[in-house]
Amino acid sequence: MTRADCGRDLTQTQVQNPLALGLLHNGQKQTILGLRSNHVKLYHLVQVPMVLKEVYSMSQLEVQAEGVTRAGPEIVWPLVADANTYCHWGPWDDGGYRPPAAGPSRQSSIQWFRYGRRTTSVEEIVEVEEPRRVVYKVVSGLPVKNYRAEITLTPTSSGGTSIRWVATWDKTFMGKLVRRKLRQIFPEIVTCLIAAADNQEASNDLS
Repeated sequence: MTRADCGRDLTQTQVQNPLALGLLHNGQKQTILGLRSNHVKLYHLVQVPMVLKEVYSMSQLEVQAEGVTRAGPEIVWPLVADANTYCHWGPWDDGGYRPPAAGPSRQSSIQWFRYGRRTTSVEEIVEVEEPRRVVYKVVSGLPVKNYRAEITLTPTSSGGTSIRWVATWDKTFMGKLVRRKLRQIFPEIVTCLIAAADNQEASNDLS
């Protein structure tokens, strides 16, 4: 499997309305599962009201990204609750469960994701509250201590979903280096998730 490409071949018209138009690949129209990585910033500026936040404390580091999709939680939840789907809509190159299993995630499930050639994060699911919340911790693969992350989905008054993805870990030298990278990755993850959910919502409307 390869990393989900978040929109590199989109025309300007498709950036303005990627949901209805899809994209052309080898002369054929295809749906947009996400935006290609070098197109994420442009899609974010045009389509996605997403915010990167950082919280500083004496003992821990925190990075979080937030955004809103037009899709309801019933569409977003299957994307965040199944590790097998992550490499299809997000910036990861591969991923799934150990041992291999079908989703959705359950408490104590072990999931893994490969980013680039050398980084593979192994994570344990700590809490699952369908269809609104997933909590996980890093078991290995990242040089961090006490890494805990939470994905929260909140319905909006317009029928969409507010997405909040936040992680905290101990303030160590290596932890600070990891924060530099996660400041880039978290907005990319949320942007791709919103694009995938919006696209699925549009596909449902057309069917």
